[in-house]
Amino acid sequence: MSRVPVVLACTAALLALFGIVPHASEAQRATQRRELAFLPTEEGKARGMVGKIRLESLASTSGQAVEKVILHLEAKGLPDGAPVQVTALNPSVSPDPIVLANLVLKGANGKVVADAQIGTDSPTKLPIGLSPIATLTEMRVIRPGQKQGMLMYIVNHEYGSPEHSLPSLREWSLTPRPAANAGRAKAHVITQTESKDRQTFTVEVEAQNWPAGKKLEVYFSHCCNGRGQFLAGEVVLQARGKGKGVEAKATFRNSNKQSLPVGVSPVNGITAVWLVDESTQELLFAGAY
Repeated sequence: MSRVPVVLACTAALLALFGIVPHASEAQRATQRRELAFLPTEEGKARGMVGKIRLESLASTSGQAVEKVILHLEAKGLPDGAPVQVTALNPSVSPDPIVLANLVLKGANGKVVADAQIGTDSPTKLPIGLSPIATLTEMRVIRPGQKQGMLMYIVNHEYGSPEHSLPSLREWSLTPRPAANAGRAKAHVITQTESKDRQTFTVEVEAQNWPAGKKLEVYFSHCCNGRGQFLAGEVVLQARGKGKGVEAKATFRNSNKQSLPVGVSPVNGITAVWLVDESTQELLFAGAY
């Protein structure tokens, strides 16, 4: 492991030399998916409210992200036809919350639901002031005109401390470098937080023109743990079958009596990931969230 400082220095130098340090614009071009669970207020608990929101930012050939918000709400203590309103706050655009959707809960037998899809390519367009959705920090579900109106909320501590980590799921593609393109390879990252004690950081790779046994080192940067790149571990490519290429998956977790690599927790604070060829130290993939 004595090579790590040298590797980090070399990796950083390569990134700087060729201008390939992942940054926000690159993150917006990559495919990103994140799922968050709403937390009920006391009023929401009394009404049996549960819900989730899925945020997607998908790469497009035009270079502009296609953004999508998918909502699902349920209640057991509200009547059929009850109206609810979902608001969201994007402080990078406006200091005030903006109405994301006005929904009507429908159902029978004591359970009502509402679903919605809002996006740049959906019939219901994303309201002005909410893009980019990656920087939404707060979402609320309220009953319009009610004194105890707030039913559920999300305060998005996406880069918070472990004590404030909320349930979240993030997924994004890594950008291949020339050697990865030559190997017809692709890679993506998934981070998932169920609770402080149940977090996972997963890296998946597949390639058509790389040999089985090839090892890739996984480096990451983290908003809460200083600047620079840190080594999480490695992935080893395995054959998928004759003529089907190779694949690898590494999952770092802190459940099932396992521990996360030093500096990884909370996993929703990981800001960038790099994959480096272990034998040549060539940068193969890079991507920021």
